[in-house]
Amino acid sequence: KNEAIDALVLKKLNEMETELKMDPAFQGFGQWPADAQLGLLSMAWALGTPKLKAQWPHLKAVCKKQDFDAVLKHCEINVVGNPGVAKRNTENRHLFRNAAAVFANRGKNPAENLNERMTLYYPTMMLKKITIRG
Repeated sequence: KNEAIDALVLKKLNEMETELKMDPAFQGFGQWPADAQLGLLSMAWALGTPKLKAQWPHLKAVCKKQDFDAVLKHCEINVVGNPGVAKRNTENRHLFRNAAAVFANRGKNPAENLNERMTLYYPTMMLKKITIRG
C-alpha cells in the first residue's frame, strides 16, 4: 500500500470538501448521508470543484434542498469525448439513490438518523421502505 498516494488523495478530497462548503448550495454537506457526500465528491473529482460550482445550477438547487431524488435528474456528467465517465454516472446515481433512501426511511432530522447518515451503504443498493395496507 502506498501511503503517499493515500495521503495525497485525502488531501485533495479535504480541499474539495472545503471548497464545496463555501457555496451556499453545499453548506449542509456535512449533514448529508455519506453516500451523497461521496457522490458529490466523485462529481467534483471528475469535473473540478470550480466547474461543478459554476456550471451546475440545477444540481446546486436540489442539493441545497437535500432532495436526493431530484439530484438523480441533475447529476449526469456528459460522456461525449469521455465515454469512461459513463460508469461514474451509474455509480453516482447509485450513491444519490442510497442517500434518498436514507432520508425516506429515517427522515432528514440529523438527531434522529445520525448513524444512518454516517454509514456509507455503497456498494449495497438501499431501498425505500414501503407500507402495504389492505
